[in-house]
Order: sequence, then C-alpha cells, then structure tokens
Amino acid sequence: MKNFFLLILLLTSAFSYSQENDYVLGKWKGNLDVGSTQLPLIFHIKQDSNKILTSTMDSPSQKAYNIPVEKTSFSNNEITIEMTNMGISYIGKLENDKINGKFYQSGLAFNLILEKNDDTTPTQ
Repeated sequence: MKNFFLLILLLTSAFSYSQENDYVLGKWKGNLDVGSTQLPLIFHIKQDSNKILTSTMDSPSQKAYNIPVEKTSFSNNEITIEMTNMGISYIGKLENDKINGKFYQSGLAFNLILEKNDDTTPTQ
C-alpha cells in the first residue's frame, strides 16, 4: 500500500510538472528597448520527448534565425533562458499571459516583455 501511494505521488508530480511547462511552450515575441531602437526578438520554446525544455531565438531585424539557446528552464512561473556563448540571459516572470523580464547581455540589462504569439508563419 505504501508503494502505491509513492507511485501516485510520483505520477502526480510528473503530471503537474508537464502541465506547468505546457503553457510556456510556443512562440514568444517582444521588443527589446535599446534606447531609441526597438529590437524585435522571438523565442521558440519546445519540449523534447524527455520533457526537457529547449528553445531557439530569432532576431528578425538582424536577419538572425534559429539561434541556439543553451539552457531553458521554467519553474514557479519563472523562465530562465541562457546563451552563455553569447553572454546573453533572460529572466522573466509569467504574469497575466505575458512574461515580464530582463534581458542581459555583456553586463547590460534591458526590459523585455514577451507575449505569446501563435502565428504559424514560419521564420527564416
């Protein structure tokens, strides 16, 4: 009986983890405010067969697409995206269907609000 409850607990934890990740999956777009310029950024967040989050980033105005992201994590409504090879990270909090966060690069921090975009138009 004890093993049965342990199994139920493990299955419930795995199911809730999967559900938590499900909402953050997809295309998230925002404009990075870098002074007088707005730089559009798009994050494509997916989940592999092992329930591990993976993502890529697009910077359309710089004609840069499918830039690999080294690490993507989402827990307690907070997302962390790390691209250490480029000195980039993003930390944001999911609030009311938006992710409010900070984009960090080379010691500088910029506000970046991401909104989910289900537009199926492929990027380059």
